[in-house]
Amino acid sequence: MDNDSISVLLIEDNPVDIEIIKTMLKKAIDIDFILKCSNNLSDGLKSLIQNNIDVILLDLSLPDSDGIETFAKIKAHTPHIPVIVLTGHMDDKAIAMKALRAGAQDYLLKGQINKTMIVRSLRYAIERKRAEEFIHALTQKFIRLQENERSKIARKLHENVAQDLSSIRLFCENLFSDDIKNDKIKKVSSMLYNVIKNIREISYDLYPATLKELGLIPTIKIMCSDFSEKRNISTQIHTAGVENLKFSYEKEINIYRIIQEAFKNITTHSCATNVTLRIVGASPNIIFRIDDDGIGFKVTEELIDNLSEERTGLRNIEERVKMMGGKSRIKSTPHAGTNIYFEIPVK
Repeated sequence: MDNDSISVLLIEDNPVDIEIIKTMLKKAIDIDFILKCSNNLSDGLKSLIQNNIDVILLDLSLPDSDGIETFAKIKAHTPHIPVIVLTGHMDDKAIAMKALRAGAQDYLLKGQINKTMIVRSLRYAIERKRAEEFIHALTQKFIRLQENERSKIARKLHENVAQDLSSIRLFCENLFSDDIKNDKIKKVSSMLYNVIKNIREISYDLYPATLKELGLIPTIKIMCSDFSEKRNISTQIHTAGVENLKFSYEKEINIYRIIQEAFKNITTHSCATNVTLRIVGASPNIIFRIDDDGIGFKVTEELIDNLSEERTGLRNIEERVKMMGGKSRIKSTPHAGTNIYFEIPVK
């Protein structure tokens, strides 16, 4: 896209609708729309590879694809190109709304489109997508900065604060001989011990040192064991084909944070009694699935409508998965538990 032209891919199988849209775009003032047309999804995907496309007009009902799956396939193929959904009937509005929630920029009802409407929709779709990508880039930068700060704070807590408190505790214990040590000294020593323990736990949550010492999978197993013991929630972990996989530290810490966030949501919101984590190596990707038997929730309301703590946690999971070039899916039903699935490339 430059200041004078916009490249549009129209994926539509109805010749009449194609001609109507062509005519509207030709009449546009101050902008030159370069229109490419494909009459099925397969050809549309090929055109995306062959051409530099700025925005997609997508009919959801095509000869080789139908419904929300049509949009899902386009998004999976080209997640950075804005998509406007075309629907033929008012009955398709529910599907169009699903596409909006899944990432489409707009939807237009065929038969009610005019030149002004389609031109405005195309322009706005591109600008909204740019804004989304900018926010996404800022979010990723913030996450990286956050990890750096967590590392610094954890190191200071462990190496300075915890060590100083340990020295104070030893001094208190050695201040008097065992036979004259009174209950107050013992109480102070016990309190210091608990403070030191809590500080070290906070330090570990901020920066799990075992990632570098033991690797990702052993660290996740430790997390599951600790979670089960502290929260009194039965937690099972099953792995296959992952023990010898190697990751960069940035990828390891992001995976660790995703599982940590999922466990936090389970503790805070789910009322679950059982959790199962599955990790499977499926070259070239690694698959993670977290299931709980808690109260569940309506995914649409939680991710789209509410500004809740849980929504923020789930958004953080999605952002970290995107940072690693992966894909995620969250399924939940009230009173039927929650499933968090994410898949990322190993390299």
